[in-house]
Amino acid sequence: MIEGGKCQDRSKQGFIGCSGKLPGVGTHCGGFTFIEIMVALAIVAVVAAAAFWSLTAANRQASANRLFTAGQAIAQNQIELFQTDGPFNPQLNQIPLSLQIDTRAKQNVVIYTDPLNDNVIVTGTLTTTVSDPGITFSGANLNMRQVTVKLNYTYAGHNYVVSMNSMRTSDL
Repeated sequence: MIEGGKCQDRSKQGFIGCSGKLPGVGTHCGGFTFIEIMVALAIVAVVAAAAFWSLTAANRQASANRLFTAGQAIAQNQIELFQTDGPFNPQLNQIPLSLQIDTRAKQNVVIYTDPLNDNVIVTGTLTTTVSDPGITFSGANLNMRQVTVKLNYTYAGHNYVVSMNSMRTSDL
């Protein structure tokens, strides 16, 4: 109710935007009630919590992907060693160590080191298996080697495996 240019609605006096005088033309006081402000703050809090959760999840996934890429680089280095070590001529008994038929496991392979303080954060186990696939052509052994490289590591309670395969034949 308006009486003499003043807000007579006692329930709205004392709240934000209601000074007792009407700022413009109308029949009610402007402003927000305490309940309206609390509801708005609750909505903002829910949106902020959801945004924080989604950004944290995205950061965790980015870290896992970064570690997986580092693991792929480590496995690829083993494949490159297998492909380039030589000479590899089994028919002449020239077989480098990296192409000897066996399984080798290396513990505590560093996957990620903190760049700020050089602390090792993530390590894994690198297993390299070299085998002879026994492929022949017209009864002649092709003197091939097959390698499987696996890097196992754990990050944030999840186990990850990077696995790569390759084959190589004699240099002759």
